[in-house]
Amino acid sequence: MKEIPTAPIDRFAKIMTIVVAFLILVTLTMYFAGEWSDAGVWGVGIAVLLLLILPLSYMLRPRLFVSPTHFEMRSILYSIKLPIREIKMVEMDQERTINIRTFGIGGVFGYFGYYNGKDLWLVTNKSKRVVLKTAKGKTYMVSPQDPLELINEIKKYQ
Repeated sequence: MKEIPTAPIDRFAKIMTIVVAFLILVTLTMYFAGEWSDAGVWGVGIAVLLLLILPLSYMLRPRLFVSPTHFEMRSILYSIKLPIREIKMVEMDQERTINIRTFGIGGVFGYFGYYNGKDLWLVTNKSKRVVLKTAKGKTYMVSPQDPLELINEIKKYQ
C-alpha cells in the first residue's frame, strides 16, 4: 500500500486556524479568569466544547493510501475504503468555484465534511483538489500534495 502525501493547508485555512485558536484562547481565558463566573453549567459545557474544537479538527486531517484493490482515506477518527473498481472518475477539480458547506469544518486545518449536499470533502488545500466519483454516485474530494501522482496511481490499477 502506497501512501500519497496530503497537501499542506492553504493560506485561508492557516488564517482561519489561527483566528479560531485565538478566539478560543480569549474566550477560555475570560471564562477561567472569572469574567463569566455566573455562566454555570452552560459555561463549563462551552469551555469543554471549545477545548475540543482544535484537537478534533486536527484529527480529521486525512492520510491517503492507494493499493491495487483500494483507495483509502484515513485519520484517527475515520477510515474510508473505496474499491478501485468502483471509482468511475478521478481527476483534478477545476470547475467548482462556489461550494456550499452542508455539514462540516470550513477552514480550521482544512475543509472537512459534506459540501454541496452530499459531496464528502477531506481537503487541506483547495488549489490541489482531486474529485473521485464512484459507481454508486458518491463524490469524494481530497487534496494530495501531488494531484497527478494520486490520479496516476488510481488509474494504474483501474
